[in-house]
Amino acid sequence: MNSFPGNGANLTVLGRSLNSLFGYVGDGIFQSAAEVAALNQPGAYIGGLRILDVNGDGKIDASDRVFYGTRDPNYIFGVNFDVNYKDWAINMAWQGVNGGLVDNTLKHYQFTTENPGSNWATGVFNTWSQTNTSSPNPAPHDGYGTLPDTYFWESGSYIKLRNLAVSYVVPASLLSRVRMKELRVYLQGENLVIIKPRGTTLQDPETAGTSFPVPKRYTLGFRGSF
Repeated sequence: MNSFPGNGANLTVLGRSLNSLFGYVGDGIFQSAAEVAALNQPGAYIGGLRILDVNGDGKIDASDRVFYGTRDPNYIFGVNFDVNYKDWAINMAWQGVNGGLVDNTLKHYQFTTENPGSNWATGVFNTWSQTNTSSPNPAPHDGYGTLPDTYFWESGSYIKLRNLAVSYVVPASLLSRVRMKELRVYLQGENLVIIKPRGTTLQDPETAGTSFPVPKRYTLGFRGSF
């Protein structure tokens, strides 16, 4: 499931990014013992992750691996807006990423027995069971099998309101009473809004490999002269 630059023989990748992802494709969850028995997949169990049988031979092995994406985004963008009206000023900065896949490491913590003592992911509370067969989250087990798949990878796309600042210049007629020449008061917020693709379970695609999203920050301040 790691980056796959090729093996120098039959899987050299001419013209393909070194950040290409090569591995097994997720095909949902095993719903019954019959489904498990119908596919020779190592580590398979009812409620567990099912791998796509790419070549249709009834078994899952190395020949079922494919290139399914890349870590590289299609593009990164940003835009700034400045609005001034009389004594008021507003600055707004948006930044985003389009495309690319990121590893949702928190999904690994849904498999509770593989992470004893860990702070489990919230997906654990909505896992597959006989009464919850529509859940996309596999049932907890001693292991999810030896073939992790695309289930753990999600879109790295997002749009963020990186900065929003509102400032006000106090009129000189008011400042003269306190013998000030200039006073600007401002309120600034960072990382206030995040927009993600539908289906993304990551709290913040930008920090997919860590436990915490980029924090919101608020600043209230002033700048003046006498």
